[in-house]
Amino acid sequence: MQFDREKLLEKVLLTPAQGYALYIEQKPTAGPAAEKPTDPNRLEIYHGETYPGSGIPIGPDTNFRMASVTKQFVARGIMRLIEKGVPLPLSTAGCFGYETALAEIFPDLPSYLQEITIRQLLNHISGVHEYDDMDESLVTGDPAYSRGQAQEAYAAYQASLAACEAATASRSSLDPQHFNGRQVRDPDILAFLKNEPGLYPEAGTYRYSNSGYVLLGLIIETLSGEPIEDFLRREVLLPFGMQHSYINREGESIIPNRVFGSAWISETSADETTAEAGMTAEEERPANASSTSRGYLVFRDQGRTTATIGDGALYSNITDLKTYLDWLIQSDLAATYDLKTPVEPGVWYCKGMRVIDVPASSTNSAGDAHIYYHSGGTTGTHTLIGVVPERGLRFAFMSNMDEIDASLMLEAIRELL
Repeated sequence: MQFDREKLLEKVLLTPAQGYALYIEQKPTAGPAAEKPTDPNRLEIYHGETYPGSGIPIGPDTNFRMASVTKQFVARGIMRLIEKGVPLPLSTAGCFGYETALAEIFPDLPSYLQEITIRQLLNHISGVHEYDDMDESLVTGDPAYSRGQAQEAYAAYQASLAACEAATASRSSLDPQHFNGRQVRDPDILAFLKNEPGLYPEAGTYRYSNSGYVLLGLIIETLSGEPIEDFLRREVLLPFGMQHSYINREGESIIPNRVFGSAWISETSADETTAEAGMTAEEERPANASSTSRGYLVFRDQGRTTATIGDGALYSNITDLKTYLDWLIQSDLAATYDLKTPVEPGVWYCKGMRVIDVPASSTNSAGDAHIYYHSGGTTGTHTLIGVVPERGLRFAFMSNMDEIDASLMLEAIRELL
Protein backbone atom coordinates (compact mmCIF):
# COMPACT_ATOMS: atom_id res chain seq x y z
CA MET A 1 0.00 0.00 0.00
CA GLN A 2 1.67 3.20 -1.20
CA PHE A 3 0.70 6.58 0.28
CA ASP A 4 0.46 9.63 -1.97
CA ARG A 5 1.29 12.64 0.21
CA GLU A 6 -0.24 15.19 -2.15
CA LYS A 7 -3.47 13.24 -2.56
CA LEU A 8 -3.90 12.71 1.18
CA LEU A 9 -3.37 16.39 1.94
CA GLU A 10 -4.94 18.12 -1.03
CA LYS A 11 -8.34 18.73 0.63
CA VAL A 12 -7.12 19.50 4.15
CA LEU A 13 -4.43 22.13 3.53
CA LEU A 14 -5.57 25.71 3.05
CA THR A 15 -2.14 27.34 3.08
CA PRO A 16 1.56 26.34 3.25
CA ALA A 17 1.70 28.34 6.50
CA GLN A 18 -0.75 25.95 8.19
CA GLY A 19 0.53 23.85 11.10
CA TYR A 20 -0.28 20.13 11.06
CA ALA A 21 0.80 16.59 11.88
CA LEU A 22 0.02 13.58 9.69
CA TYR A 23 0.58 9.90 10.42
CA ILE A 24 -0.64 7.00 8.32
CA GLU A 25 0.73 3.46 8.45
CA GLN A 26 -0.10 -0.04 7.31
CA LYS A 27 1.41 -2.77 9.47
CA PRO A 28 1.34 -6.54 8.99
CA THR A 29 -2.00 -8.01 9.93
CA ALA A 30 -3.35 -11.54 10.02
CA GLY A 31 -6.72 -13.17 10.48
CA PRO A 32 -9.71 -14.32 8.48
CA ALA A 33 -9.85 -11.04 6.55
CA ALA A 34 -6.23 -11.30 5.40
CA GLU A 35 -4.95 -14.15 3.23
CA LYS A 36 -1.37 -13.07 3.84
CA PRO A 37 0.38 -10.40 5.87
CA THR A 38 0.47 -6.97 4.28
CA ASP A 39 3.69 -5.08 3.65
CA PRO A 40 4.35 -2.33 6.21
CA ASN A 41 4.27 1.21 4.89
CA ARG A 42 4.28 4.56 6.68
CA LEU A 43 4.02 8.29 6.03
CA GLU A 44 4.72 10.75 8.84
CA ILE A 45 4.85 14.55 8.38
CA TYR A 46 5.16 17.47 10.79
CA HIS A 47 4.85 21.04 9.59
CA GLY A 48 4.53 24.55 10.98
CA GLU A 49 4.65 26.20 14.41
CA THR A 50 2.68 25.75 17.62
CA TYR A 51 1.19 29.20 16.95
CA PRO A 52 2.06 31.99 14.50
CA GLY A 53 5.46 33.41 15.31
CA SER A 54 6.19 31.04 18.22
CA GLY A 55 9.30 29.60 16.58
CA ILE A 56 8.44 26.22 18.17
CA PRO A 57 8.13 23.52 15.48
CA ILE A 58 5.33 20.95 15.53
CA GLY A 59 6.64 17.43 16.14
CA PRO A 60 5.57 13.92 17.18
CA ASP A 61 5.02 14.96 20.82
CA THR A 62 3.13 18.19 20.08
CA ASN A 63 -0.31 18.15 21.73
CA PHE A 64 -3.24 19.25 19.57
CA ARG A 65 -6.76 19.88 20.83
CA MET A 66 -8.60 16.85 19.49
CA ALA A 67 -12.11 18.38 19.69
CA SER A 68 -14.81 15.74 19.04
CA VAL A 69 -12.25 12.93 18.77
CA THR A 70 -12.52 13.23 22.57
CA LYS A 71 -15.94 11.55 22.45
CA GLN A 72 -14.58 8.02 22.00
CA PHE A 73 -12.47 8.45 25.15
CA VAL A 74 -15.43 9.76 27.15
CA ALA A 75 -17.38 6.74 25.86
CA ARG A 76 -14.52 4.53 27.09
CA GLY A 77 -14.86 6.18 30.49
CA ILE A 78 -18.55 5.24 30.53
CA MET A 79 -17.63 1.66 29.58
CA ARG A 80 -15.16 1.51 32.46
CA LEU A 81 -17.85 2.56 34.96
CA ILE A 82 -20.12 -0.16 33.59
CA GLU A 83 -17.33 -2.74 33.78
CA LYS A 84 -16.68 -1.74 37.40
CA GLY A 85 -20.32 -2.32 38.31
CA VAL A 86 -20.67 1.13 39.85
CA PRO A 87 -23.88 1.33 41.93
CA LEU A 88 -26.48 3.92 41.04
CA PRO A 89 -26.65 6.74 43.62
CA LEU A 90 -30.46 6.85 43.71
CA SER A 91 -31.19 3.14 43.70
CA THR A 92 -30.95 0.53 46.44
CA ALA A 93 -30.40 -2.15 43.85
CA GLY A 94 -28.84 -2.26 40.42
CA CYS A 95 -25.70 -0.90 38.84
CA PHE A 96 -24.92 1.64 36.19
CA GLY A 97 -25.46 0.35 32.63
CA TYR A 98 -26.31 1.26 29.07
CA GLU A 99 -30.04 1.31 29.80
CA THR A 100 -29.70 3.46 32.93
CA ALA A 101 -32.03 6.47 32.67
CA LEU A 102 -30.90 10.00 33.46
CA ALA A 103 -33.49 10.23 36.25
CA GLU A 104 -31.46 7.64 38.18
CA ILE A 105 -28.50 10.03 38.26
CA PHE A 106 -29.99 13.53 38.02
CA PRO A 107 -33.39 13.38 39.82
CA ASP A 108 -34.40 17.01 39.25
CA LEU A 109 -34.58 16.83 35.46
CA PRO A 110 -37.84 17.68 33.68
CA SER A 111 -39.97 14.73 32.64
CA TYR A 112 -38.93 14.79 28.97
CA LEU A 113 -35.29 14.15 29.97
CA GLN A 114 -35.81 11.58 32.70
CA GLU A 115 -36.15 8.49 30.52
CA ILE A 116 -33.20 9.22 28.23
CA THR A 117 -30.69 6.37 28.54
CA ILE A 118 -26.91 6.18 28.49
CA ARG A 119 -27.02 4.24 25.21
CA GLN A 120 -29.07 7.02 23.60
CA LEU A 121 -26.56 9.65 24.69
CA LEU A 122 -23.61 7.56 23.46
CA ASN A 123 -25.16 7.07 20.01
CA HIS A 124 -26.63 10.56 19.46
CA ILE A 125 -30.26 9.40 19.49
CA SER A 126 -31.41 11.15 22.68
CA GLY A 127 -32.90 14.21 20.98
CA VAL A 128 -31.44 16.64 23.54
CA HIS A 129 -30.95 20.18 22.26
CA GLU A 130 -27.54 21.50 21.24
CA TYR A 131 -26.06 24.16 23.51
CA ASP A 132 -24.68 26.37 20.74
CA ASP A 133 -27.70 28.67 20.92
CA MET A 134 -27.85 28.77 24.73
CA ASP A 135 -29.20 32.04 26.09
CA GLU A 136 -26.40 34.18 27.48
CA SER A 137 -28.14 34.40 30.85
CA LEU A 138 -27.48 30.68 31.37
CA VAL A 139 -23.73 30.97 30.74
CA THR A 140 -22.17 31.13 34.19
CA GLY A 141 -18.59 30.20 33.36
CA ASP A 142 -15.97 32.92 33.50
CA PRO A 143 -13.81 33.60 30.44
CA ALA A 144 -11.30 30.81 31.10
CA TYR A 145 -9.17 31.94 28.16
CA SER A 146 -8.29 35.07 30.19
CA ARG A 147 -5.95 33.10 32.42
CA GLY A 148 -3.60 30.13 32.10
CA GLN A 149 -1.82 28.83 29.03
CA ALA A 150 -4.00 30.32 26.31
CA GLN A 151 -3.68 33.82 27.76
CA GLU A 152 0.07 33.45 28.20
CA ALA A 153 0.51 32.32 24.59
CA TYR A 154 -1.72 35.13 23.33
CA ALA A 155 0.23 37.69 25.38
CA ALA A 156 3.47 36.40 23.84
CA TYR A 157 1.91 36.64 20.40
CA GLN A 158 0.76 40.22 21.05
CA ALA A 159 4.16 41.17 22.43
CA SER A 160 5.85 39.86 19.30
CA LEU A 161 3.45 41.93 17.20
CA ALA A 162 4.25 45.06 19.19
CA ALA A 163 7.95 44.43 18.64
CA CYS A 164 7.52 44.39 14.87
CA GLU A 165 7.91 47.71 13.10
CA ALA A 166 5.17 46.76 10.64
CA ALA A 167 2.60 46.21 13.45
CA THR A 168 0.17 49.11 13.76
CA ALA A 169 -2.17 50.41 16.43
CA SER A 170 -5.18 49.22 14.43
CA ARG A 171 -3.91 45.68 13.84
CA SER A 172 -6.66 44.26 16.11
CA SER A 173 -9.15 44.88 13.30
CA LEU A 174 -7.50 41.99 11.48
CA ASP A 175 -7.00 39.79 14.57
CA PRO A 176 -10.40 38.13 15.19
CA GLN A 177 -9.27 35.61 17.80
CA HIS A 178 -9.79 37.58 20.98
CA PHE A 179 -13.10 36.34 22.37
CA ASN A 180 -14.39 38.74 25.01
CA GLY A 181 -17.44 36.99 26.48
CA ARG A 182 -18.17 34.28 28.98
CA GLN A 183 -17.39 30.70 28.06
CA VAL A 184 -19.94 27.89 28.34
CA ARG A 185 -18.93 25.32 30.97
CA ASP A 186 -20.27 21.79 31.38
CA PRO A 187 -22.69 22.50 34.29
CA ASP A 188 -24.28 25.25 32.17
CA ILE A 189 -25.50 22.62 29.70
CA LEU A 190 -27.47 20.86 32.43
CA ALA A 191 -29.16 24.16 33.34
CA PHE A 192 -29.77 24.86 29.65
CA LEU A 193 -31.48 21.49 29.05
CA LYS A 194 -33.71 21.99 32.09
CA ASN A 195 -34.98 25.18 30.49
CA GLU A 196 -35.62 23.78 27.03
CA PRO A 197 -39.25 23.07 26.05
CA GLY A 198 -38.60 19.47 25.03
CA LEU A 199 -36.57 17.26 22.72
CA TYR A 200 -35.83 17.54 19.04
CA PRO A 201 -38.52 15.80 16.98
CA GLU A 202 -35.84 13.37 15.71
CA ALA A 203 -35.46 11.81 19.18
CA GLY A 204 -34.86 8.08 18.71
CA THR A 205 -33.00 8.57 15.43
CA TYR A 206 -29.48 9.86 14.81
CA ARG A 207 -28.85 13.56 15.41
CA TYR A 208 -25.33 14.55 16.47
CA SER A 209 -25.28 16.08 19.94
CA ASN A 210 -22.41 17.74 21.76
CA SER A 211 -24.80 18.36 24.65
CA GLY A 212 -25.26 14.61 25.05
CA TYR A 213 -21.54 14.03 25.51
CA VAL A 214 -21.25 16.89 27.98
CA LEU A 215 -23.94 15.07 29.98
CA LEU A 216 -21.90 11.86 29.78
CA GLY A 217 -18.89 13.73 31.14
CA LEU A 218 -20.96 15.04 34.05
CA ILE A 219 -22.19 11.48 34.69
CA ILE A 220 -18.57 10.26 34.89
CA GLU A 221 -17.83 12.92 37.49
CA THR A 222 -21.01 12.18 39.47
CA LEU A 223 -20.51 8.40 39.59
CA SER A 224 -16.73 8.38 40.03
CA GLY A 225 -16.70 11.19 42.58
CA GLU A 226 -13.69 12.86 40.97
CA PRO A 227 -12.86 15.33 38.18
CA ILE A 228 -13.30 13.81 34.75
CA GLU A 229 -9.72 14.64 33.78
CA ASP A 230 -8.39 12.53 36.66
CA PHE A 231 -10.73 9.60 36.01
CA LEU A 232 -10.09 9.45 32.27
CA ARG A 233 -6.33 9.76 32.65
CA ARG A 234 -6.16 6.86 35.13
CA GLU A 235 -8.84 4.59 33.67
CA VAL A 236 -8.57 5.28 29.93
CA LEU A 237 -5.53 7.23 28.72
CA LEU A 238 -2.77 5.55 30.75
CA PRO A 239 -4.04 2.00 30.07
CA PHE A 240 -3.85 2.82 26.36
CA GLY A 241 -0.23 3.93 26.81
CA MET A 242 -1.16 7.59 26.21
CA GLN A 243 1.32 8.92 28.75
CA HIS A 244 1.43 12.48 27.46
CA SER A 245 -2.21 13.08 26.56
CA TYR A 246 -4.47 15.14 28.80
CA ILE A 247 -8.05 16.27 29.34
CA ASN A 248 -7.94 20.06 29.47
CA ARG A 249 -9.83 22.21 31.98
CA GLU A 250 -9.29 25.52 30.23
CA GLY A 251 -7.60 28.16 32.35
CA GLU A 252 -6.48 25.60 34.95
CA SER A 253 -4.76 22.66 33.25
CA ILE A 254 -1.16 22.77 32.04
CA ILE A 255 -0.84 20.93 28.72
CA PRO A 256 2.81 20.26 27.81
CA ASN A 257 3.86 20.92 24.19
CA ARG A 258 0.50 22.54 23.48
CA VAL A 259 -0.59 23.82 20.07
CA PHE A 260 -2.69 26.99 20.02
CA GLY A 261 -5.22 27.65 17.28
CA SER A 262 -4.79 29.90 14.27
CA ALA A 263 -7.13 31.71 11.92
CA TRP A 264 -6.52 32.30 8.23
CA ILE A 265 -6.89 35.89 7.06
CA SER A 266 -7.24 36.03 3.27
CA GLU A 267 -5.81 38.96 1.34
CA THR A 268 -9.32 39.75 0.09
CA SER A 269 -10.76 40.22 3.58
CA ALA A 270 -7.62 42.10 4.63
CA ASP A 271 -7.94 44.51 1.71
CA GLU A 272 -11.59 45.18 2.51
CA THR A 273 -10.90 45.83 6.20
CA THR A 274 -7.82 47.99 5.79
CA ALA A 275 -9.33 50.04 2.96
CA GLU A 276 -12.00 51.23 5.37
CA ALA A 277 -9.23 52.37 7.73
CA GLY A 278 -7.39 54.16 4.93
CA MET A 279 -4.47 51.71 5.04
CA THR A 280 -2.93 49.19 2.71
CA ALA A 281 -3.02 45.49 3.53
CA GLU A 282 0.80 45.51 3.68
CA GLU A 283 0.73 48.22 6.37
CA GLU A 284 -1.86 46.33 8.41
CA ARG A 285 -0.51 42.78 8.22
CA PRO A 286 1.11 41.55 11.48
CA ALA A 287 4.79 41.36 10.60
CA ASN A 288 5.35 38.09 12.46
CA ALA A 289 2.33 36.35 10.94
CA SER A 290 2.99 33.26 8.85
CA SER A 291 2.11 34.54 5.39
CA THR A 292 1.80 33.63 1.73
CA SER A 293 0.69 35.65 -1.28
CA ARG A 294 -2.92 34.73 -0.46
CA GLY A 295 -3.05 35.75 3.18
CA TYR A 296 -1.66 35.01 6.62
CA LEU A 297 -2.31 33.28 9.95
CA VAL A 298 -3.17 35.00 13.22
CA PHE A 299 -3.61 33.60 16.74
CA ARG A 300 -7.15 32.32 17.49
CA ASP A 301 -7.46 29.63 20.15
CA GLN A 302 -10.62 30.20 22.19
CA GLY A 303 -14.32 30.96 21.70
CA ARG A 304 -17.66 30.81 23.50
CA THR A 305 -17.95 27.02 23.35
CA THR A 306 -14.32 25.88 23.58
CA ALA A 307 -14.13 25.37 27.37
CA THR A 308 -16.54 22.44 27.72
CA ILE A 309 -14.96 19.09 28.55
CA GLY A 310 -17.21 16.11 27.84
CA ASP A 311 -17.52 16.80 24.13
CA GLY A 312 -14.02 17.88 23.15
CA ALA A 313 -11.27 18.63 25.71
CA LEU A 314 -8.67 15.95 24.93
CA TYR A 315 -5.17 17.07 23.90
CA SER A 316 -3.05 14.40 22.26
CA ASN A 317 -0.07 13.83 19.99
CA ILE A 318 1.07 11.44 17.28
CA THR A 319 3.35 9.45 19.62
CA ASP A 320 0.46 8.61 21.96
CA LEU A 321 -2.06 8.11 19.19
CA LYS A 322 0.17 5.48 17.59
CA THR A 323 -0.15 3.31 20.70
CA TYR A 324 -3.90 3.89 20.88
CA LEU A 325 -4.46 3.09 17.21
CA ASP A 326 -2.35 -0.06 17.55
CA TRP A 327 -4.57 -1.09 20.45
CA LEU A 328 -7.71 -0.48 18.38
CA ILE A 329 -6.37 -2.60 15.52
CA GLN A 330 -5.65 -5.49 17.88
CA SER A 331 -8.97 -5.35 19.76
CA ASP A 332 -12.35 -6.81 18.85
CA LEU A 333 -13.94 -3.65 17.48
CA ALA A 334 -17.03 -5.44 16.18
CA ALA A 335 -17.81 -6.60 19.73
CA THR A 336 -17.03 -3.24 21.34
CA TYR A 337 -19.07 -1.22 18.87
CA ASP A 338 -22.02 -3.57 18.72
CA LEU A 339 -24.90 -1.17 19.50
CA LYS A 340 -24.67 0.71 16.22
CA THR A 341 -27.08 3.43 15.13
CA PRO A 342 -27.56 4.06 11.39
CA VAL A 343 -26.47 7.51 10.21
CA GLU A 344 -26.92 6.98 6.47
CA PRO A 345 -26.61 3.92 4.21
CA GLY A 346 -23.33 2.20 5.03
CA VAL A 347 -22.44 4.59 7.87
CA TRP A 348 -23.02 3.94 11.58
CA TYR A 349 -22.38 5.60 14.93
CA CYS A 350 -21.61 3.82 18.18
CA LYS A 351 -20.03 4.93 21.47
CA GLY A 352 -18.07 7.89 20.15
CA MET A 353 -16.99 6.22 16.91
CA ARG A 354 -18.23 6.34 13.34
CA VAL A 355 -18.11 3.16 11.24
CA ILE A 356 -18.11 3.12 7.43
CA ASP A 357 -18.80 -0.14 5.62
CA VAL A 358 -16.52 -0.60 2.59
CA PRO A 359 -17.75 -3.64 0.66
CA ALA A 360 -15.60 -5.61 -1.73
CA SER A 361 -15.99 -4.58 -5.38
CA SER A 362 -14.42 -5.03 -8.79
CA THR A 363 -11.82 -2.41 -7.85
CA ASN A 364 -11.46 -3.75 -4.31
CA SER A 365 -10.57 -7.43 -4.40
CA ALA A 366 -9.13 -7.54 -0.87
CA GLY A 367 -12.54 -8.19 0.72
CA ASP A 368 -14.91 -6.18 2.87
CA ALA A 369 -13.44 -3.53 5.20
CA HIS A 370 -14.67 -1.15 7.87
CA ILE A 371 -13.33 2.31 8.70
CA TYR A 372 -13.60 3.10 12.41
CA TYR A 373 -12.96 6.82 12.83
CA HIS A 374 -13.94 10.18 14.25
CA SER A 375 -13.15 13.74 13.26
CA GLY A 376 -13.26 16.89 15.34
CA GLY A 377 -13.35 20.61 14.79
CA THR A 378 -13.68 23.74 16.89
CA THR A 379 -12.02 27.16 17.14
CA GLY A 380 -8.43 26.78 16.00
CA THR A 381 -8.32 23.04 15.37
CA HIS A 382 -9.48 20.22 13.10
CA THR A 383 -8.58 16.55 13.58
CA LEU A 384 -9.17 13.03 12.28
CA ILE A 385 -8.12 9.62 13.60
CA GLY A 386 -9.12 6.08 12.66
CA VAL A 387 -8.27 2.51 11.75
CA VAL A 388 -9.18 -0.06 9.12
CA PRO A 389 -8.56 -3.34 10.98
CA GLU A 390 -8.97 -5.61 7.93
CA ARG A 391 -6.10 -3.79 6.19
CA GLY A 392 -3.91 -3.11 9.24
CA LEU A 393 -4.27 0.60 8.45
CA ARG A 394 -4.18 3.39 11.04
CA PHE A 395 -4.19 7.16 10.48
CA ALA A 396 -4.20 10.49 12.33
CA PHE A 397 -4.26 14.09 11.13
CA MET A 398 -4.30 17.21 13.31
CA SER A 399 -4.21 20.85 12.25
CA ASN A 400 -4.14 24.16 14.13
CA MET A 401 -6.85 25.67 11.90
CA ASP A 402 -10.61 25.16 11.87
CA GLU A 403 -11.27 26.57 8.40
CA ILE A 404 -10.53 23.13 6.95
CA ASP A 405 -12.46 19.86 7.26
CA ALA A 406 -10.16 16.99 8.21
CA SER A 407 -12.79 14.36 7.40
CA LEU A 408 -12.30 15.13 3.70
CA MET A 409 -9.10 13.07 3.94
CA LEU A 410 -11.35 10.00 4.19
CA GLU A 411 -11.93 10.15 0.44
CA ALA A 412 -8.25 9.53 -0.21
CA ILE A 413 -8.13 6.85 2.49
CA ARG A 414 -11.07 4.94 0.97
CA GLU A 415 -9.23 4.82 -2.34
CA LEU A 416 -6.38 2.97 -0.60
CA LEU A 417 -8.65 0.11 0.41
